[in-house]
Amino acid sequence: QLFAWRREADSGAVHLRVHRVFRSAPDDVADALVRLVLRRLPRDEKRALRHRVNAWFSGQRVTVAPAARLAPPPSAARGLHVDLRAAFERMRAERLPDFEVDLAWSESATRRIMGRFERGHPRARIVVNRLLDAPLAPAWYLDFLLFHEALHGVHPPRPGRARMIIHTAEFRRDERSHPHVARARVFERWATGRGFKHLIAAAVDRKLLPVELR
Repeated sequence: QLFAWRREADSGAVHLRVHRVFRSAPDDVADALVRLVLRRLPRDEKRALRHRVNAWFSGQRVTVAPAARLAPPPSAARGLHVDLRAAFERMRAERLPDFEVDLAWSESATRRIMGRFERGHPRARIVVNRLLDAPLAPAWYLDFLLFHEALHGVHPPRPGRARMIIHTAEFRRDERSHPHVARARVFERWATGRGFKHLIAAAVDRKLLPVELR
């Protein structure tokens, strides 16, 4: 995380934490960061300021001390029903044979974010929503999700004209090579909607899945 802040309710004082690389930030980047924190801004202006900060940061050579990102223990990838490492190795053998990454389940199930890619040293990490550690979650979707998150390591974000481009054209091109890319979107809408309670309950009866997802 590049920066974070909180405001004390009683005094109104703002506590700001920023990545140490900002010690060398030029004045316009530091000013953009302060304005993002202290002022209420129109959406377009806020997007432009955030883009300025992210664009500068993306051009820095940032190193993270090994102690700051310890590799998760092997048990972090083993869920109650699904072993992420085994699923990742199957995907990697077929699609990204040279890609290495650490894996972990999230601490708790959430409704919106199915997975995330975290950059770090000595290796990046993919964290998967624990919601998918359920017999009802299809293996083909997990394969797609792991592929999608790994592509963030293959095709990192880059500055665009007005914002950071997270999913570049090269990213989308490679993502479309997965045979279940379209069906994955359908599953995500189901999982974050009426299917959420079924996944939370780790339902065993796969007949609960809509026909198009079986």
